[in-house]
Amino acid sequence: MAGAVTPDGDEEAGVADAWAFAAQALACVGERDAALELIQRAEPTDRGERMAWRPAARQARIAVAVEAAAYDPAWAAALMDGECERLLASRNRPRGMALLLPSLVELLPAAWESCRERLEDAIEIALEYTGEGREAWRPETVLVHALLRIRDGDDAGCQLDWLTGELRSCDPERFPTGGLAVAHAVLGDIESARQVAERLRSPESRAAAFAAVAGQLARVPVRPSPTNDAAAAGPFTRTVRPLALAASADAPADLQAATGFVRDALAGAGWHHALPLLSELAPEAVTQVRDIAAVHLGFGAGD
Repeated sequence: MAGAVTPDGDEEAGVADAWAFAAQALACVGERDAALELIQRAEPTDRGERMAWRPAARQARIAVAVEAAAYDPAWAAALMDGECERLLASRNRPRGMALLLPSLVELLPAAWESCRERLEDAIEIALEYTGEGREAWRPETVLVHALLRIRDGDDAGCQLDWLTGELRSCDPERFPTGGLAVAHAVLGDIESARQVAERLRSPESRAAAFAAVAGQLARVPVRPSPTNDAAAAGPFTRTVRPLALAASADAPADLQAATGFVRDALAGAGWHHALPLLSELAPEAVTQVRDIAAVHLGFGAGD
């Protein structure tokens, strides 16, 4: 993404986001300022590339803030205040309201007490998207709205019905299908969560959705990723998972249902999406990971 930190064009796809992971690691060990400096140094000189870098840089700063909040919550809050202000300033641009709400919600995991109220005020402004014609609505925005209503104890039937209708008429791979499945899991509707996830034809995407639903049901926390790889299976699902957990804060874990979704995820080509959950749901099964890999990758246990 940024030529200054990509040493070899042939390897660009593999290392383009390395700066973001490095920044997160620096923040984790207390080097918050060095983390921000690294993000800024990754800014491309090409104008077109810079446009793509900006949301990636925001994602990295969120991850840095989450790590830094453990030892300097005031610093992390100030960083997120700046992100919130930048996002609000963009709302008057063409289609600026379309994805403002999900962009703001991305900040929630790093919004500690001193900036939480200001972020919630910004979210109220972003909810004004409903005043636009429905033809301008984006599924990601409506999904976030549904989860916010559930979190606040309000009925989300209107939003969920709209999403269900949209899903019937579009490609589920280009829709926040995994996130919609998680929303049904938040409401305890296990059957609808499964039906929505099963609409995904790609084994990778379907397994990622199963794993996300399992994580919600088991109440497994989500560590913010420093990148939001558009090529990954269901990247937006990971974005809404912290909000989904907050929306069901009083719900007990349903380990039996979660285990069923993990089993489904492990059964297909996207099996690796379920591995992080095994250490939470069945630690004893982690020792069997090599055997699972052997089945899917086609090498023998003794190789």
